[in-house]
Amino acid sequence: MSGPGPGVAGGGAGRQILLVDDSLLVQRMIREYFEPAGYRVTIAGNGREGLEAARLSRPDVIVADIIMPVMDGWEFCEAIRKEPALADVPFLFLTAVREVPQRIQGLRMGADDYITKPFSRDELLARVEVCLAKAERLQQAAAAVETVLAGHTSHLPISDLLQLLSQNAKTGVLHLYVTGDREGQVFFRAGKVVNAATGAVEGRKALYRLLDWPEARFKMDPDGEIPPGEPIRESTSNVLMDGFTQNDELRALRATLPAFTARFQVLGTSAELQSGTGLGTAEKAVLLEFQGGATVGEVLDRSPLNDLEVCRAVLKLLQLNLLAPADTEAGAAG
Repeated sequence: MSGPGPGVAGGGAGRQILLVDDSLLVQRMIREYFEPAGYRVTIAGNGREGLEAARLSRPDVIVADIIMPVMDGWEFCEAIRKEPALADVPFLFLTAVREVPQRIQGLRMGADDYITKPFSRDELLARVEVCLAKAERLQQAAAAVETVLAGHTSHLPISDLLQLLSQNAKTGVLHLYVTGDREGQVFFRAGKVVNAATGAVEGRKALYRLLDWPEARFKMDPDGEIPPGEPIRESTSNVLMDGFTQNDELRALRATLPAFTARFQVLGTSAELQSGTGLGTAEKAVLLEFQGGATVGEVLDRSPLNDLEVCRAVLKLLQLNLLAPADTEAGAAG
């Protein structure tokens, strides 16, 4: 099975791009964009034709519309990802559909990127080359997976690493290390992420934190002990997508929150806390965690809620003046 070769960033270098789109205008534009850059362009007018073309000659990258006759882009993407010989071909959706849920759906189905119309030549070429470069990195790293996998996320991002181990059906424990003696583990069983841990946190909550680590050393231990049970039951691709979505929102929210080392205490009496006027279930649960004083970080670790839910609750409690810095003397909980 042929795959991406060297020279990605330098242009097409004879690579084959399969465009699946029923628009004659888009077909002409893609030829005009990519052929001068050295790509061989194959055209299909719908998903069924695209699948036949891909089976006949495995492309280096696929660009497909969503709304098409006979077989639409969703069905086409799903069919491609089910074909063993085509499952790892970079796939980009090129569509006028802009709604975020639709974009997330495409990524969940296995698409590598999502470009909305109208698009510029430079952006489209750059997106395709990024996907090809990523595919090349994964192909090179796949060889290392067959022996001892160790390295640094500056060369292979955590998200790519997890997908690589999943695609290669690996079993074992992936150890992650960052400065300050922080350590995390991701547990794999036959290619599926079944658990994760960092500090006192486990499961999806831990995995989402590990995904947000900017840099880390890693080492895969195929003989590592895997805890019983599967706290993480969803498919690895779905869990990763949920993690990326949560972490994006969490990063934006953190700019409005106090430092996680800041200690707070509860304002109000026990009776008032029990009534919880205007508070939802999450806010009530988080408020109870602050009784007696606690840092935001301690509550994040102790709460069964995910980090995004805790941070949303903390922000609302601060806005309602139900929390105060612990070094003040204003009404601690009674």
